[in-house]
Amino acid sequence: MNNGDLNTSLLDGGAPSVFQPGGVSWVRMRDGLRFDPSLSGPKGTRVGPSLHFPILAEGLDLALHYGWFAEPALVGDSLDELRVGQAAFTEQVVRLVSADARRVLDVGTGRGETARALSARGASVVTLSPDRNQGRWLGRSPHPAIRFRASRFEDFSALGEERFDTVVFSESSNYVALDNLLAHSAALTQPRGSLVIAAPFLRGAGSRVYRDMHRLGDFRTRVELSTWRIVEEHDFTDNVAPTLRIGRRLIEQRAVPSARAIDAYIAEQGPLPLRLLGWLFRTYRRRGLALLEHELPALLDERALSLDVAFLFLRLEKLES
Repeated sequence: MNNGDLNTSLLDGGAPSVFQPGGVSWVRMRDGLRFDPSLSGPKGTRVGPSLHFPILAEGLDLALHYGWFAEPALVGDSLDELRVGQAAFTEQVVRLVSADARRVLDVGTGRGETARALSARGASVVTLSPDRNQGRWLGRSPHPAIRFRASRFEDFSALGEERFDTVVFSESSNYVALDNLLAHSAALTQPRGSLVIAAPFLRGAGSRVYRDMHRLGDFRTRVELSTWRIVEEHDFTDNVAPTLRIGRRLIEQRAVPSARAIDAYIAEQGPLPLRLLGWLFRTYRRRGLALLEHELPALLDERALSLDVAFLFLRLEKLES
């Protein structure tokens, strides 16, 4: 972010920006809440194209988020059911955005489902992602009310433009440090703007399975220090949980048998150069199979999700200055 990118008048109390050596800047808001673009969330920093986008979006025709199911006990394990659930997830997110919102910032483009749903209601949408693959996918069916920006949230500036009515994080908030999320969203929104978050949070201090989520207690503490207050909250953990079961079945019934067949072919029947390469990289082959057979299924455990995670859909409103 350039030193002139952030307009301090947009921040609570008009607090001055402080610029550190090396281009890292932070802005103090209220009671020590800071904006520091060098920090990232528990999922780490996304800086470019990711592998899972072409696999999910191109290969399986899936969105990059969970599904939402009104009757979780009745959900099967097919990809078609997951696609329907993913569309319902987007509907639940968009429902939290006021119908009066005319300018919306969508953080985390994915395949553009959220941006398209918002534009269909008449909103002008700017959607962000550091993965240009997502922008290219969105560009296949361009919409005049949607603009893609290849940028991290922390690096995005709306300087010179009208501020947003709403900022939306649909399963993207865990890439962003909590102070950055709350402070920068406040800087980018109107005085009575809103912030919509759909995300998993750790219920307690930690989890044996999940390590890439904000702790719910930390989130509530930081909200209390910010200009935001939660005005609507839904715990949809049970409604999204079938996504894990479908993913687990996909791995067990498709991915693992395919990987084992390919591995056996390389080791036993492939051309000599391929077999030699397979022998040289046998450690990586075993590691890949272990990932598919044990580690990924452990992450796709509905019971662990219900015990350790609260998957919340939230709407926050900014307090009057």
